[in-house]
Amino acid sequence: MPLALALIWLAARMPRRRRGWASGLCIALAAIALLATLPAFSKIVSWPLRTLVPNWELSGRLFVGAIVVPTGGSFSDSTGRRWPSRETVRRAVLGSELAKETGLPLALSGGSPEELPYSEAVLVADLLGLDRDSLLLDATARNTHENALAFARLLTPLGVRRVVLVTDGIHMVRMAASLRAAGFDVYGHTLGLGLDEPIRAKDFIPSNGGLGYTHAVASGYAGNLYYLAKGRFSVAELFGSDTRHGQDAPGR
Repeated sequence: MPLALALIWLAARMPRRRRGWASGLCIALAAIALLATLPAFSKIVSWPLRTLVPNWELSGRLFVGAIVVPTGGSFSDSTGRRWPSRETVRRAVLGSELAKETGLPLALSGGSPEELPYSEAVLVADLLGLDRDSLLLDATARNTHENALAFARLLTPLGVRRVVLVTDGIHMVRMAASLRAAGFDVYGHTLGLGLDEPIRAKDFIPSNGGLGYTHAVASGYAGNLYYLAKGRFSVAELFGSDTRHGQDAPGR
């Protein structure tokens, strides 16, 4: 908001002989800066990232073979002890609840992006008191691509080809495309927070939260473009039009 006001002030204070394209540029940049602070704007432009993966609930809970949960970070407290991030805990809680409700196996994947001697998946499993022996646990994956490969190692020997992915809405499409590239058909189950919430009147008020949403959306689009450029998944896998992997048998 301060940046938008500063640009408008600059455009108004320009000498008459310099007005024209420069003033118009300032006004355009001010408009962009203002939009970036509106949660409603981020929710609208993030819509493709949040809707490319079919929702498992809305699809009638079709037969799947497993629940898969990639972790979402960790942090160290003042004593140096490592803890799973809020995003990791939320994903693992929802995934474990779905696994208990449905009787489906739960696959949890996450190592350390910094290659430190800990595993995000192990941290959150221990924090929530999950039985490691009953989990399909990967403690090595450092990013979304490696998460997908880890799930393939864990689930392909079991004949699982269709999964329910539990993660944040912005991360959903990149993780789903990576899973498709690894041989899975994917349905999504989001946390229903933040950008996944319905647009409300307050979302048209500039806020720091809106700016944070804009950063998350920009990172989401950038991540997908980066994975496409690296060949980690195809355009067809990104848009979910490649569904050649078949389906799991009922009751799996």
